[in-house]
Amino acid sequence: MTFDEEAWPRLRFANNSNPLKVVVAQVRFPLAHALADPAVHAAIQHSLAPQFPQALDAVQEVTFAVTPQGPTSPTVEQTAIRFGDVEAKRTVAIGPAMASFETTRYEGWDAFRPGVEQVLQLVAEHGTPTTFTRLGLRYVDELAVEGVTTIDGWADLLAGDLLGEPDSLLRDPRIVETSQHGRIRIGDDEVRFRHGFVLREGLNGAAASVYVIDSDISTSANGPWDIAALLERLDRYHTWMTNIFGRSLTPAGIERMGGTTR
Repeated sequence: MTFDEEAWPRLRFANNSNPLKVVVAQVRFPLAHALADPAVHAAIQHSLAPQFPQALDAVQEVTFAVTPQGPTSPTVEQTAIRFGDVEAKRTVAIGPAMASFETTRYEGWDAFRPGVEQVLQLVAEHGTPTTFTRLGLRYVDELAVEGVTTIDGWADLLAGDLLGEPDSLLRDPRIVETSQHGRIRIGDDEVRFRHGFVLREGLNGAAASVYVIDSDISTSANGPWDIAALLERLDRYHTWMTNIFGRSLTPAGIERMGGTTR
């Protein structure tokens, strides 16, 4: 059975041990000039103010060209306005051709999904797109377990197919970093899965390590701007994310990180 057909249980971690560092949902759409209008920006800010009162620096894109006469002067284009909550844990970004919702303190899909829906509704109200060109969901986990400082230390905590064979070069005890990735196509959807070990300096200069699992699921198939359908697709992506993460850990790994099933 492949991961998209599985049904792994959702896991819950205490805030101080939650390995999920960032979750981002993003949608791209054909250029909507109205979303570059300062008056529209003010209206969006007013709508978001109760939950996202902090106006953040806008996303900017710097471009320049190289000519026979030398480089041209750089031009700076504001590509998205951004707003955050009081704790700076959740961020909304809306631009003329993209919008996103991001959190660095994930509290479950049921808490995250309404923020995505709000962003989609604001884009629909002020930009009136008729189609989308890309929709994606990304989860970045950084697993850390006290006392695990070598890649072999993860052997009992992670699924064997992540680390490879014990005599693999990637299991050399002197390894300081590994990086592996895969790309899977499922109809119109694409799954990009990256994972690897990183040796870091911990408290008081002691050695520490993390294992990164970075999953990005998206579609670039153009489709109608149907908020219910967009959310339904993201619901499916979330289920796949749950399965990818669940099959990456062993029961011992879940226990060592303080995880429990919901």
